[in-house]
Amino acid sequence: MSARARQAPARRGCVAPSEKGAALRACGRWEASLGIPHVCICGVEPVILECRSRCSDAHKDPNNNAESREQEGMARAMHPHWRKTPENERDWFEALASLARYLRGPDGCPWDRDHTAAQFAADAVEEGGELLDAFANGANADIEEEWGDVFFVLLASAAAAEAEGRFTLREALEKAHNKMVRRHEHVFGDLKAASPEDAINRWNQMKARERNGE
Repeated sequence: MSARARQAPARRGCVAPSEKGAALRACGRWEASLGIPHVCICGVEPVILECRSRCSDAHKDPNNNAESREQEGMARAMHPHWRKTPENERDWFEALASLARYLRGPDGCPWDRDHTAAQFAADAVEEGGELLDAFANGANADIEEEWGDVFFVLLASAAAAEAEGRFTLREALEKAHNKMVRRHEHVFGDLKAASPEDAINRWNQMKARERNGE
C-alpha cells in the first residue's frame, strides 16, 4: 500500500485497512480515489450486510437505495395525507392530524365531511366508555386500540372545528400546554407539593384564581 493510501483519512463510520484492522472484513465497497477497500467497524462482527444497513450513505448499495425510494413512493401513494413517511412520535402525530383533515377534504369521506365538531365530541364520549371497558378487561392491545380511537376522534373534532372557524388545533394545543403548566404551579413554581392531597389543593387554588381573573 502506498504512503498516500495509509495516510488517507477513513470515511465516516469505517477505517482503512491496517495491520490492526486486518482481522476485520472489508465491506466490499472501494474508495474510488485510492482504489482501496474500507473496513466496516459499525457492527460487533462487521460484514457487508452490517455495512449496508448501518454505515454512511457512501457505502450503501445504490440498488437498495432505489428500492427503498420505490417502496416509500408506494407508501406515499397509499397515504396521500403524509408529508413524509412517519418514523417517530412527532411524525405519527402529524400524520394522524393530517388524516383527520384529509378525510374532510374533497377526496375524503362523506361521513367525516358531514360530521360536526360537536358530533365528534359526542363520539369521543362513547369511545371513552369503550376505553374504560378495555382498562377493566386488562388487555393492553385492546387498551392501546381504544386509546387510539379516542385520540383520533378528538383530532377529528378539532379538524371539524377548524372548518367551522371555531379554533385551530395549534391554538388548542398551545392553550392546553400553557394551562397545564400554570395549574402545576407546585411543579414549575417555587412552592412544592408535599403530597397528592397538597397537589390537588394547589391545583384547585390556581383554578379558583383563574376563574376570578387573577
